[in-house]
Amino acid sequence: MSPQLYSQVSIFDPGQGIFNFSGNATGLSGLTWESGNNFYAISDENNSPRIHSLSVNVDSNTGVVNSAAVGSNVSLSNGFDAEGVAYNPINNSFFVSDEGQFPSGGAIREFNSVTGGQIQSVPLPAVVLNNRNNLGLESLTLNNRSLWSSTEQSLANESALSTASSGSLVRLFHLDLDFGTSMQFVYEADSYGQDSPFIMSETSGVSDLLSLPNGDLLVLERALGIGVIPTYRNRIYQVDFSSATEVSNISDLDNGGYVKAGKTLLWEQDMGSVATHNFEGLSLGETLNDGTRSLLLIADNGGGMDQHLYALRLSIPEPSTPLLNALGFLMLLSGRKRR
Repeated sequence: MSPQLYSQVSIFDPGQGIFNFSGNATGLSGLTWESGNNFYAISDENNSPRIHSLSVNVDSNTGVVNSAAVGSNVSLSNGFDAEGVAYNPINNSFFVSDEGQFPSGGAIREFNSVTGGQIQSVPLPAVVLNNRNNLGLESLTLNNRSLWSSTEQSLANESALSTASSGSLVRLFHLDLDFGTSMQFVYEADSYGQDSPFIMSETSGVSDLLSLPNGDLLVLERALGIGVIPTYRNRIYQVDFSSATEVSNISDLDNGGYVKAGKTLLWEQDMGSVATHNFEGLSLGETLNDGTRSLLLIADNGGGMDQHLYALRLSIPEPSTPLLNALGFLMLLSGRKRR
């Protein structure tokens, strides 16, 4: 039987396309919302982790970006290749995923939003530290006291890297910060579509995650390749865990014995060949006048002053019983607590 979606999320593209603005911030790989027009973005500049404040004015009727500006920044006390960021309103802090300096594995840490000092390092499942070079903990999302993350592509001992015809298997892993529970599920990222004679760096994989207020999970995938003239492509999927196997006890996915999570495509866009149109970050924003939520993507510009956003609108149904609460409850009943 085909997996059933838990609740059908919808994405609407208002047709603005890429919104361009200038700001002194390099490599903004992750995006997170605080309140109102206030967002934060993390720079993935090696050995210099830094979080920049952004002011983004979104039209409350259409969801398009009216204006955007880069503000102040704070340097983090620890980290090498920061990729994902999630604002924590409980502590007025940031959780940051870091790919680390290969082959040491990555990390998820919490930092003070004012001083940049480290508050804690989050215990991770040992298996996810077996990442490949520059394909580690690219994504991060926080919903209350619950974190989701994943590597960009498969672990070093599992599956294979993406190709023009096949995708890569990654472990989506969920951490409950209050109870110490951990869950893992297999997700297959897409292929990059086609080899190009003009580059040798075709790739695809998971670039960010977004946990919605109702417990559903969205995955932002990014690919470079697509055609003879290489372009960037982004897709947003909704994940369906209803038939998926929890794989914390499976040490090597190549051995099988599991069912992958399902995925439903909600939106896709070819961003063209401009090198700075490398969209890697995803964040909710304010509720709009029609009840939908603002949804923003941010691009890693690789350096310089050129910055890029892409505005969408998101419709989120209200479920009667959030899926992740049910999964967490079952795990607690079964006594499968992990750190």
